[in-house]
Amino acid sequence: MIRRKFLAISGLFLSSGCLPELEDSKDSEFLISNKRDSELDVSIRLKGGERGFAVEGFMLDSGETGQFAAGFVGVAKNMTVVAKILSPQEATYQQKEIPVGIPEYDIRIQPNSISVVWVAH
Repeated sequence: MIRRKFLAISGLFLSSGCLPELEDSKDSEFLISNKRDSELDVSIRLKGGERGFAVEGFMLDSGETGQFAAGFVGVAKNMTVVAKILSPQEATYQQKEIPVGIPEYDIRIQPNSISVVWVAH
């Protein structure tokens, strides 16, 4: 499996008021795996409530995996992961009720859907 590493260390600030120091948050790793038979261009969006964060520009060959890291500060318990396929054929898939704060998430882009897999430690 080929891996490309995209580092997009970001914080999702989804609450109002005082926020804890950034050093208190731990980054989560997000792996994006292309399980389709062809190359695709995809952007990933993480949403919590009305706010979100997007990582664009993943060009993945069949079987290839991309990676980015994101830190969550003051985020609710759950988030939604949205994968927007930009080419070869535009489509949008999402998975809701994903727990926040897991060390690693695997976003698998299937032919007609996405699946997000995580392991709670």
